[in-house]
Amino acid sequence: LACTQDDYMAGWIHSQIVEDGVLAAIVDLSLSETVPVGQDVQLAVAEILLTLCTAPHTRKAAYDSNCIQSLINMLNNFDDDMSQKVAFAAGKALLQLLIGTTCGKQDFVIDDIVNGGAISQFVAMARSSTQGKLRTMAVEAIRILSEDNVKSGNTRLRLCEDGAAGALGRVLKDDIEGDGSDGILERLANDQQDNYHDGLVTSHDESVIKELHQALCAWANILDRDDKASSTFALSKQISSASFIEGAEEILVKGCSEFLETGGLGSLLYVATLPIGHYSGKLSETLDQADLVVEACRSLASLSPLLLSRGAASRGHAACSVIVLEALARVLNNTSESDGTEYSDIVSELKFDALRGTAALANYEPHKLIIIDKYLPTLFHVKSGRGGDDPSFVSGAANQVCTSLGLAEDDFAKQIAGNDPNMMGDWFCMQRSVVIQSMARAELHKILAYIWNNPFQDILSAGLIPAGLGRASSKESTSSSPLLPSRESSTSSNISANKSRSESGGEIRALDDVFEALAFEAEGLDSRNTMLQQYHDVFTRWIPLFVAPSHRKLC
Repeated sequence: LACTQDDYMAGWIHSQIVEDGVLAAIVDLSLSETVPVGQDVQLAVAEILLTLCTAPHTRKAAYDSNCIQSLINMLNNFDDDMSQKVAFAAGKALLQLLIGTTCGKQDFVIDDIVNGGAISQFVAMARSSTQGKLRTMAVEAIRILSEDNVKSGNTRLRLCEDGAAGALGRVLKDDIEGDGSDGILERLANDQQDNYHDGLVTSHDESVIKELHQALCAWANILDRDDKASSTFALSKQISSASFIEGAEEILVKGCSEFLETGGLGSLLYVATLPIGHYSGKLSETLDQADLVVEACRSLASLSPLLLSRGAASRGHAACSVIVLEALARVLNNTSESDGTEYSDIVSELKFDALRGTAALANYEPHKLIIIDKYLPTLFHVKSGRGGDDPSFVSGAANQVCTSLGLAEDDFAKQIAGNDPNMMGDWFCMQRSVVIQSMARAELHKILAYIWNNPFQDILSAGLIPAGLGRASSKESTSSSPLLPSRESSTSSNISANKSRSESGGEIRALDDVFEALAFEAEGLDSRNTMLQQYHDVFTRWIPLFVAPSHRKLC
């Protein structure tokens, strides 16, 4: 009766169920610990609650009846066909409560669902290796929960803690790769025609595309630290990363690791670099290929600073940042090649996200050289506003990239090079050459100090060096000497070589005065160490281990 297709009759029946106290009895029955309830009864209860949560005039009454806990309990088991039907109906009912209007109680609905343990159940369903309506429903639930930004991102962090990142990575990998042959997007993109209106998109294809879009949106929302996911262009208001709540970065780094390990990065890179234009139109009744590209680029832009965080770099994730940078550069190229004005708003959004991610990556020295070498003319073209009808926030994002490169603050460079990318590139390379020369001199200092240490100690002990040239060092002064490594220290170039110190007390330090005349460059030592550390982070694990072999050609 509750599920009748007659709208008028259904409305009356739903009202009677609520007004006559049947709803409360049904919920009490499902929550009872003394009355055993079989799966057939659970399915009936779940379907009744689904209809009441869907109907606007009974949704609030359903929430007030404490049906959320009853529905969450029905998600605990989905091992067989009957339990999957129960879990699907219960999950759909929770979705209706999440997306519907509950008379100002939406925040309470989200809190009850999250605190009731539903996230872990949705994540478990999303981890399923088989694409179907249960997994699609779970991914949609994760996407809706990821849009909650009322609690300063707490719901998103809870999703990360409960494993949503790894589940979404697996979904992306499954949906893109398919059964091992050409994935659905690769197949449709190769057709070079209007796939949807020509009837080439099957109902199964539409289901996969919907799930893929939901997963992309969810991952982009989880990574979005500015809590602006609900507004397309609100991201333009803040280019720099928002400050984290305590412990948030560690949770996000853990989620990033799970996402990479399940193969999600390769799929994300592939989708982000798909073209947009005439031959990449509708994939379903409501989705264009551009919709997928937008969410993938939003994810890459928010993922970029996370890959370079100390926690992620220590896990080897910084090695993936180079292919992310190359993907963002391809996005910029694709936007410049898009045809017509139909996608002008989307093109501006893609440019902004590509530049936002590039600005974060440009803080790392290895990436600066890549940007200067390959993308500086395009960057200056966008920065100057010569790109056409781009909004001002796009050129602002390009200016942020220049700031990360150190070009925007160098007044002397601007006076010499102006907006000429070739001259600015030459200026940057000359500046970098000075740093490299400084590193080379520091290495020569260490090698000479290592070689000359013992002879200078001998002749100083014999009184053969004029007074005042050599200094007998205490243990404290020895530890502060920047020049002479211990005899056991390696003279090879590595990130810790310039930190090595002699531990022998009272060692003669004749070389301090000698090298003082050779202009030892203590200034800038920290920045050089940071540069070496960044190269170590990026290239120690250069081969992208987190990208499946079948996708490396796509990336």
